[in-house]
Amino acid sequence: MRRSLPRLCAPLAAAILAAGAGASVSGRAAFPGRHLLLVTPAGAVRTEFPDIDGEPLAALADGRGGWLVGGMFRRVGSALAPSLVRLRRDGTLDARWNAHLRGGQTVTTLALAGSTLYAGGRFGVAAFDARTGRRLAGFAPPRFAAAPGTSTPVTQLAVAGGRVYVVGPFVRAGATARASAAALDARSGALTPWAPQVSGTAEAVAVAGGLVYLGGVFDAVDGAARSNVAAVGPARALVTGWAPRVAVDEVRSILVAGRRVLVGGNGFDAVDARTGRQLAWRAKVTGAVTVFAREGGTVYLGGDIRDGFTAVGGQARHNLAAVRLASGRVTSWAPDPFRYNASEALAVSSGTVLAAGSYTTTLG
Repeated sequence: MRRSLPRLCAPLAAAILAAGAGASVSGRAAFPGRHLLLVTPAGAVRTEFPDIDGEPLAALADGRGGWLVGGMFRRVGSALAPSLVRLRRDGTLDARWNAHLRGGQTVTTLALAGSTLYAGGRFGVAAFDARTGRRLAGFAPPRFAAAPGTSTPVTQLAVAGGRVYVVGPFVRAGATARASAAALDARSGALTPWAPQVSGTAEAVAVAGGLVYLGGVFDAVDGAARSNVAAVGPARALVTGWAPRVAVDEVRSILVAGRRVLVGGNGFDAVDARTGRQLAWRAKVTGAVTVFAREGGTVYLGGDIRDGFTAVGGQARHNLAAVRLASGRVTSWAPDPFRYNASEALAVSSGTVLAAGSYTTTLG
């Protein structure tokens, strides 16, 4: 299961809440810590908007200039807004957008398809009107049963071709056995026959080029040896011959960009989407990449406090970096807001990056 970031100690959390809104800065910020940052295309860090009071786990640009953020939190600034919110382009809360989730309904993953927002987490999977936050009553998926020893059955979602692909440490969807990977009908939520047999746990999923890419901690899919990454068909779920060996023991993020498949978690690797051979991109990152985001020809990288990166393409970067897809060269975008810098999710809109995670000057 996807590891949680280290929690802030109580005094530090209190200091964050007491600080309230910050000031726009370029370089290091003046606050003891935050969970949400906006970073401009020039790399300036903006903190002049209310922060959340807990851990963000997922973020998306909403296509309307704003942001969708899910996680384990109850408030945005002083406003009660648990687990799933919409922020305006300036980072402030859109109080009219309300998903009506209760506290404790942790959101671990978000996926957007047109005007429908899909969310997954401890509660399973739900669908919302992305414009209003209203829950869609016609989407009625089965309940996902978490594997023994885990509490959150769903770690990631991906939507394509009328299906919602679901991965995580679950063993059943309703009364039907499903081994860590399943697909739902995107309109009704009904369970589909798609059911790759994962020997281990799938934690990451991406859909591109007519294939579903799985990542996690596993050694086989459908009886074929696969080391933590695999590709399967989108309808029949048959594993393909694509079988790279990646230098990541726990795959938590996958980004497919043309012929490149970028793999992150407690390491980093880059492989060819057709042949599986390792690409020169692998050597560009010194350390591990936790999450990816892409806008146009630029890929953004985020790292963790414990398993992070210190350089990309020979240029010093502190767990936040941007790389051009065509050339593989690191850009000049180099925000460095806090000493301890851990990204759980990145989302990009018109070159501005919402960085969600734990950004602190001290671990308490």
